[in-house]
Amino acid sequence: MLNWFCKPFMVLLLIALPIYWFAGLPAFEADYLSFLRYGVPALLAQIIYMGWVSRSRTLPLFMEATHAVTCFAITATLLSSIVKQFGRPFKITDKGGDRSRPRVHGRLAATFGLIAASSAASIVWAFVSPYAASEISAIDFFNLPWAAIAMLVAFVAFLVCFELPRGEEMFPAGDDGWLAADDELRPCRVAALSLSSAQLVCSRGYPTDRPGSRVHLHLEWLGWTSVTIVSRADALLLVRLEPDFEQRRRLVVQLFSSSCGAITSEASLRGALAGLARRGLVGR
Repeated sequence: MLNWFCKPFMVLLLIALPIYWFAGLPAFEADYLSFLRYGVPALLAQIIYMGWVSRSRTLPLFMEATHAVTCFAITATLLSSIVKQFGRPFKITDKGGDRSRPRVHGRLAATFGLIAASSAASIVWAFVSPYAASEISAIDFFNLPWAAIAMLVAFVAFLVCFELPRGEEMFPAGDDGWLAADDELRPCRVAALSLSSAQLVCSRGYPTDRPGSRVHLHLEWLGWTSVTIVSRADALLLVRLEPDFEQRRRLVVQLFSSSCGAITSEASLRGALAGLARRGLVGR
């Protein structure tokens, strides 16, 4: 509940700056000296603490963008609970759907796009407005960086609303198995596995290892299943699985009932910023 109660403040963080620049209503009275004295130490302490408690898995700016994606829906739910205390059903996460095609969350994209554009316009308006002061005041000097940060957070959340196509996740594995084709049986080892494909390490020199060939794979927990060879690179064989309904259920249990190292152990701010630049400039 404490986490939910923080979401309205994220909404205010995003919309307060355009309101200040266009309507002249400050969110709070402070100048940059007060912020340097009281705000910066608290902000640095929070960044250091979040990096420590998450073991370097969280990054500043991107954590704020993550919270911004849900802040409007949660704030609306909190406000509606004042009138309807027992709440109403709503979808917490967007499950299912075809991930092989691009997806656009239109309403969220329009919301964050409008916030980012209005924050950028407010910065420009601060200098070109006919009522702009000849010198930047202390409170204006404080609000300009705040507007830039709010614009950047909204822009990151705006990019999140455009989901790029993605394939199935390949989980690292180490199971021993057997490949059977044309009355030949040879051992292999599963290097990586997903619900539809597998990477096998096996000996070379077999004529059945051509792309498009159909062979059979045996794993102790899966049994025999038909596979189609997709490609081969040295000792690494990529195959497409063709499991039946029961075998697919076993695959789901095997892949998602234990930790397979798919979660990153440490976040990289440089890599995240590089990925943000690629998404923002070239769209991938």
